[in-house]
Amino acid sequence: MRFGVLGPLQVTTDDGRAVRIVEAKVRALLCDLIAHEGRPVSAERLVEDLWNGAPPADPVAALRVKVSQLRRALADAEPGARALVESRPPGYALATDRTDVHRFRDLLDQARHLADDRARATLLTRALDLWRGPAFADFADEPFARGPASGLEEQRLTALEDLAEARLRLGDHHALTAELAGPAERHPLRERLQAALMRALYRAGRQPEALDVHHRLRTRLRDDLGLDPGPEIQALHRAILNHDPSLREPPAPALRTRLPVPVTDLIGRDADVEAIRALLAGTRLITLTGPGGVGKTRLALEAAAHATGGFPTEPPPVPEPTCATETTPPPTPACGEPARTASEAAGGDSAAKLAATSWNGGPTARTTEATARTAEGPRGEVAPARDAASPQATGAAAQAADGATARVAAKSCGEADGTAVMSLDDGSVVRAAGGTVRAAEGPRGDMASAWGAGSPQATGTAAQAAGGDGMFPDGVALVELAALPPGADSAEKVAEAVAGALGVSGDPGAALGGARVLLVLDNCEHVIEPVAKFVDTLLRSGSGPRVLATSREPLGIAGEHVWPVAPLEVPGAGAGPGELRESPAVRLFEARARAAAPEFALDDGNAEAVATVCRRLDGVPLALELAAARVRAFGVHRLAERLDDRFRLLASGRRAAPARQRTLRAVMDWSWELLTDSERAVLRRLAVHAGGFTLEAAEQTCGGDGVDPADVADLLARLVDRSLVVRAGERYRLLESVAAYCLERLDEAAETPAVRLRHAVYYTSVVECAESAWKRGSARERWLARLDAETANLRSALENTARHGDARLALRLTSSLAWYWALRGDVAAAHRLLTAVGEVAV
Repeated sequence: MRFGVLGPLQVTTDDGRAVRIVEAKVRALLCDLIAHEGRPVSAERLVEDLWNGAPPADPVAALRVKVSQLRRALADAEPGARALVESRPPGYALATDRTDVHRFRDLLDQARHLADDRARATLLTRALDLWRGPAFADFADEPFARGPASGLEEQRLTALEDLAEARLRLGDHHALTAELAGPAERHPLRERLQAALMRALYRAGRQPEALDVHHRLRTRLRDDLGLDPGPEIQALHRAILNHDPSLREPPAPALRTRLPVPVTDLIGRDADVEAIRALLAGTRLITLTGPGGVGKTRLALEAAAHATGGFPTEPPPVPEPTCATETTPPPTPACGEPARTASEAAGGDSAAKLAATSWNGGPTARTTEATARTAEGPRGEVAPARDAASPQATGAAAQAADGATARVAAKSCGEADGTAVMSLDDGSVVRAAGGTVRAAEGPRGDMASAWGAGSPQATGTAAQAAGGDGMFPDGVALVELAALPPGADSAEKVAEAVAGALGVSGDPGAALGGARVLLVLDNCEHVIEPVAKFVDTLLRSGSGPRVLATSREPLGIAGEHVWPVAPLEVPGAGAGPGELRESPAVRLFEARARAAAPEFALDDGNAEAVATVCRRLDGVPLALELAAARVRAFGVHRLAERLDDRFRLLASGRRAAPARQRTLRAVMDWSWELLTDSERAVLRRLAVHAGGFTLEAAEQTCGGDGVDPADVADLLARLVDRSLVVRAGERYRLLESVAAYCLERLDEAAETPAVRLRHAVYYTSVVECAESAWKRGSARERWLARLDAETANLRSALENTARHGDARLALRLTSSLAWYWALRGDVAAAHRLLTAVGEVAV
């Protein structure tokens, strides 16, 4: 049994069921016993507290009745709970420490002994979260509750002040400016609380408001008490006026945030990477969805690296100069054109001496005379000119005012792609690309130095003028959720995994506070419910953290931006080797095949076979990589021929890969096991369709045998969400590998004949409706387009009726199709199918 008085009285069983105690005096009795925290309370005191000096005729007997009613209410809710109310001289006691008051004080005591601010903030947050309102809210005016409630309120305010100071040391001042405003208004004479609000406002760039808080405090103290503020807050006031460096924002929290470095190049996803990186600038939750093996994890890691400064790597040795280290007054330096940098005063046109420019991570290249012009900031400011001889000039070429963009005409020295990166002395970063340089400044002016465009460090780093380096200054963390058991029933499991990845203790939301960190939550589909709950709580707890999730279905919470990850584009029919090389799917297959078999090369002799493999594997990257690894053993032609048995053919993969990604069948098994029985039934039955299907077709062919036809639409929608069915306009389809897997499952369920019969019956009815419409002349074009879209299904239906010897259905179908074949001139196909049907009829 658990008891709560940090708010209205609350009693719950161990399994969370609420215990109802209706009678007011019985509730008051329980609160009185809780207020004494296990100490016995005399009968006389209880009578006085319950009846306020007007006891009944027999007060002791009346008290016993109330005690008996309390015991009965507890016992009815949980066996044995009546023993919690003990008769102990000189009266009664509640023999339990399972109250929210005990929990609150325990957490405060633990926090008091911690040196780590992040861990302390976590415990203090948990303690304050126990409060549901004023202590003893039901009986706040009763004499027995006033003293305990007052003491608890003082502890709560002290905890709030402790938490505010810890979070200030962690840099969470932006959130605190809003969170402390209400408590500071309600408690205008608490100097420590007002000081915390002043610090938060100052660090958030709101100095006038911070000074206004001090003015209100000083006025109130003088008017109400005739006192001046204490020495601590007076010292803080002077520090704010003088912009004391001690008030500066603390360094960002150190989190254990490293991305695994990929061992292969990402092919065919450049546009996706850039689009997701741009989305991260303004979206707090992005979920990458798609079928198994489509490359969601790899894409997420690449996008995260581009948004946060690239994959970790060791700094390279300083290269030899690629530009002259010193140039002379002539207008053109030794290598390339002179840089034109930000340095003019507002509106000025005079030439200024230039600061040094660091090109490609190497020594500086100086120019002594050139014209420089700055871009105006958002309020019309311009960056000051810097003389080349000044200390600030070393390593600097331009400075954007207040984060504005400075454009500098320049040419790279020795870079094939026309790109170079500069690191400025103020911490901002400039990249030259195609003759244009952009200056980018992080939110704190603390952007890291950049290396040359040709170095590994340049990947995804200083080039991100739109927000790359500064987007997540506190880092990025990959949280791999695949190891969690499917169906983990609480968000705490996910929170533990996140805390482990970050290297923090306790609640990761409280530990992160206002940290601007990116969490990559990988493989969420099997724990989708707890992940959704955790992410929703995390995003509501502060504006700093952002989430990039990968899952085979969306999380389904507010603020989510779903980014479907499609398979790679496959080549069209009849494409030659030149066109094939433009296809992302072919590029990936060729690269991986050459890695497995160095002698492999794409040429006229194998171009069609490569295109066939890419098309039949739907451009799914994992399937292409598994197939490419088989080129060494079978060659590409034999590989293409054997794809009908793809699950045996692609039955071995990378040993280091997770078990669910080592083979094509393992990928499908992982998705299949996460489905309900009804979803499995619909999915395997959909596999009988060829060339796609409509919603109506799905309802007609998948309903029955344990699946209500009225539920098929909802089940189909869930399969689309789970990336197992692809929607294209008004039609749906299965990827070829998904369909092949589901046909095997259909055979295992012994449903193939029945489902194929329903398929043939449905498409026969479609053709008969089309024939009727054609004869009447109305809606002829619409039905022709419908039959064109269903050509593969019509052929499949005819072949199946012929194969299973259903002559009557086959004749109905062919007779109704005669007009369509005649209009479309499909004589060869019609003759072949009619021959098969004729054999059945005979």
